[in-house]
Amino acid sequence: PTRRGFSSVSHASQAKIHEYSDAVEAMVRYFESSPFASRIAGYGIAGEMDEQWHMFAPYGGGGVRYGMVDYSGVMVDFFREYLAKKYVFDAALQTAWGDKNVTISTAEIPGYEERVGNEFFVSQKVADYNEAYALAEAQLISALGKSANKALKRKAIVWVYTKDSYRDVGMNQFFPHVLNSGSGFEQYTSADYNAFGNPTDYYFRRN
Repeated sequence: PTRRGFSSVSHASQAKIHEYSDAVEAMVRYFESSPFASRIAGYGIAGEMDEQWHMFAPYGGGGVRYGMVDYSGVMVDFFREYLAKKYVFDAALQTAWGDKNVTISTAEIPGYEERVGNEFFVSQKVADYNEAYALAEAQLISALGKSANKALKRKAIVWVYTKDSYRDVGMNQFFPHVLNSGSGFEQYTSADYNAFGNPTDYYFRRN
């Protein structure tokens, strides 16, 4: 982590997922083996900026929304894998993006000017990247929930804060009522968590 909890490690990094998962499992095992384990109601899985799992600030310069971006090699690969699953053929991608030259294997992450545009409308290219980013985040969160449950030998609450990952960067930012697909669906139907809540540093809020 860097200043204010920002992370410079991509959500799509398998090394990050494995290391974070090992840390969560070790933490839960430690507390579960303590004399006060029976007094622990559960565990909240939180991290990154404001404990909301944003890898970088969700706001661009001047307060413009959707400034998040991850240009790392692993995220580029994850993005292209997402496009391959969604479009299958280059022709379908070209039609969706309105670009006859783009291919699944050469597609790039949209730049800042493309991403921050109008809050209520962005290109399909940006929407695809936002959803791929949110899915990478959802997979990380899911892995950590699995690790917590693996270390538990009893019934306990395992909660996470997930709202912003589908609202601010997922495809569902444009269709918030649609939760039958994409990152929102993946998180809210996950068996890895049995509760959702606010970040702990939002102590002044009440669910």
